[in-house]
Amino acid sequence: MAGKAAYIGGGVLVVLVIIVAVVLGSSKSVSFESNAVVISRRGEVNNVAVGPGRQFIGLGADIVEFPRFDQNLEFTANSAEGAILVRVQDGQIISIDVSFQYNMAKEQLPNLYRVHRTSFEDTLSKIMRDELRDAASKRPSQDFFDKRAEIAADLRATIEREAEARDVTVTGFQIRRIGLPESLESRLIDIQIRQLDVTLGEQNLILDSIYARWNKSVLEFRTNRERLATEIQQGTTVLKTKIIQERNRVEETTNQLVTKIQEESDRNVTLYQKETDLLIQDLELNITRVLESTRRDVDRVTVEAETNLTIYEQETANLGLAYDERVVLIEERSMQNVSRLLVDLQEQEQKFYAEFERRLASAIRDAELRTLNATLTASLNAESAKVQALQGRDAITYITEVVAGATVTDVKYMDVMTPKELALQVESDTNSTTTP
Repeated sequence: MAGKAAYIGGGVLVVLVIIVAVVLGSSKSVSFESNAVVISRRGEVNNVAVGPGRQFIGLGADIVEFPRFDQNLEFTANSAEGAILVRVQDGQIISIDVSFQYNMAKEQLPNLYRVHRTSFEDTLSKIMRDELRDAASKRPSQDFFDKRAEIAADLRATIEREAEARDVTVTGFQIRRIGLPESLESRLIDIQIRQLDVTLGEQNLILDSIYARWNKSVLEFRTNRERLATEIQQGTTVLKTKIIQERNRVEETTNQLVTKIQEESDRNVTLYQKETDLLIQDLELNITRVLESTRRDVDRVTVEAETNLTIYEQETANLGLAYDERVVLIEERSMQNVSRLLVDLQEQEQKFYAEFERRLASAIRDAELRTLNATLTASLNAESAKVQALQGRDAITYITEVVAGATVTDVKYMDVMTPKELALQVESDTNSTTTP
């Protein structure tokens, strides 16, 4: 038993080892800095690239890693690629140190691998060197001394266009150094110095012109200032004299007005006191007249109110008598109307009972006729049925049926109604459903 268990345990261990080996053989680990293209056992390239981490790619498959982050490519004197030597438009040979950064998108990696395999960086380096050299050769040497920013923008546009055509994105570009021949550089420096000297001379002339205009303006300003100061001083003296004269005139006029106002004020006060006394007398007189008029109005209104009250009481008593007479008259008319209504109701009741008896007799006659018709129809149907049933039988059977049919009419069952009973039933139904 123990040997069997050990055998089973050993088999399970072997299976686990095989599974682990298969799993490890079916997966590959991609570094954190890379994306990878999966290549099957038959050499086919998977259309979907994978990211960092352990990836299950299948038995026999392999991966090729590509950088996941920005890569730097330099063409400088100190790099393995070396600086770019360019024969420019005017025949001079210059050296350019440049560098740029690029990024390979994960979704474009399968296409890059199909075209370039693992030599993409070498191919890109050669293409970019050639494109930069061709672009730089279209410019004169003077531009590399004067227009470095414009040249940098032109070269960057060139490599961005070429990189985009190869599914690569340029993320940065720098011109590190431009090496000109010493004689050319000295000549360009001399030219630049002469240009600066000319510019300096022009600026000095402009500055001298500015100083001359400024001195002229200062002189004119001082002359105008002295002239204006004299004119202002003279005007101020004249104005001061006029103000003093005007002030004296105003003071004299004011004193005259004050004296006049005081005289008029005394006279106005006396007149105001007299007018006030007269107004008080008029007011007292008006108050006396108003009080007398009010007393007379009160007496008149009191008399009119008492008279109106007496008239109202008399009219109220007269209306009460008229209402009593009208009530008696309405009661008499109501009794007459009730009597007429009772007579009319009795006449209608008699007419109703007569009409009811007439309709009841008619209903009884109709019921008797319907009963006779039903009895006759039933007899005829029974005779017809008997004739059909007795066809083909012997004479004795037919005579027996005829005798039975002739005698059965005298037998009455409990659920059979005579015409008289039927008439009574119709009358009972009519009485229960008709309201007098």
